[in-house]
Amino acid sequence: MRKFIGLMLIAFGALFILNQVDPTLYALISPLFLPAVIAGAMISGMLTSKRVQLIPSLILIGAVLWMLRELDVIEFDSLFQFFWPTILIILGVRILFSRSPMIRMTSDKSVDVAFGGREQSFSEAKSTSITTMFGSNELDYRNATFPETGVELDIVTMFGSTEIRVGDDVKVIANGTPLFGAFEDKTPQQGTKILKIKYTVMFGAIEVLR
Repeated sequence: MRKFIGLMLIAFGALFILNQVDPTLYALISPLFLPAVIAGAMISGMLTSKRVQLIPSLILIGAVLWMLRELDVIEFDSLFQFFWPTILIILGVRILFSRSPMIRMTSDKSVDVAFGGREQSFSEAKSTSITTMFGSNELDYRNATFPETGVELDIVTMFGSTEIRVGDDVKVIANGTPLFGAFEDKTPQQGTKILKIKYTVMFGAIEVLR
């Protein structure tokens, strides 16, 4: 998921540059860009979770129909007018009332969440990457054992929130970039255990607290 987010940001930047360099080509490509990104996100999520779920599948179908419509392969103005509002309503209800994310991956190397929420407690703290996109990620390290060398978390949060809870004996060292987002550390700068946080937050929030 992290690679997908990085590629998406690069593609957005390239698209803006293309608009300045060749407006004609930009006009041809730009209508396909957003549905292609949405379709890519749904495919990436299903490949990551190794599950085919209803809502991502519906969104993927809608994105493909969108691209076909932009290419003048099919015409369905009346269907198109109602399809995406319906998907947005379903998605909103899912996010509000479900704690199960539509896209989720947890391993020693990453804790990723998209389009939903997740709460997880750890008995052992390990260096890992944490990606949250259009959802909430709550990670509890209060009862976790830390290695003597400390733990490093690489956090990317976009259009969502990431909450890290640590014990009283953990010292947090944070360094990162907030882009239209916020990072807040509510822990005192003391402790025998070291937690290093490298973060990027866009249109969201990362909070570290006891």
